[in-house]
Amino acid sequence: ECKACETGYSCIGASDRSACQPGKYQDGTSQTDCKKCSAGSYQDSEAQAGCKSCPEGNFCSESSAEPIECGSSALYCPTNSASVTSATNGYYTTPE
Repeated sequence: ECKACETGYSCIGASDRSACQPGKYQDGTSQTDCKKCSAGSYQDSEAQAGCKSCPEGNFCSESSAEPIECGSSALYCPTNSASVTSATNGYYTTPE
């Protein structure tokens, strides 16, 4: 029996069904590859149909498997940050 490849997986034919690895996802069925999580999001589990929003105080580059802490009180990372933002002159950061 031939079955459609489920969300969270890629299928390249025959019996080759592979779970999307952390940092990737697949939201469609019958797909041959997994998509990378976009910058500002992450996925820490395999075989998922989507990515999670990067939480405040962290940043997530493309294909992140986990959020990365901003790392300093002089840096700011709002929700969905793709990179670290420095506090510029005239501004300051507050600890959470």
